[in-house]
Amino acid sequence: MEPAAALPPAVQPEIAKWEKFFNGESNKQRLMARYVYEHLFNGHLYFEKFGPGMNFVLVRSRTAPGQPST
Repeated sequence: MEPAAALPPAVQPEIAKWEKFFNGESNKQRLMARYVYEHLFNGHLYFEKFGPGMNFVLVRSRTAPGQPST
């Protein structure tokens, strides 16, 4: 997989919001995040408000949120 390109400043708050949503602490949030990941991991997410060419992929990280990957 190619390294991610730097995100435009207008996109960063939206991505942060979704990351916070998927990295919730409660069991309910964790179950929901796993369910969504298992059903969408093979597709690309497209947010119409960011225009064409802004597609995103869900990835499962082995590191905790906010920690650098190894």
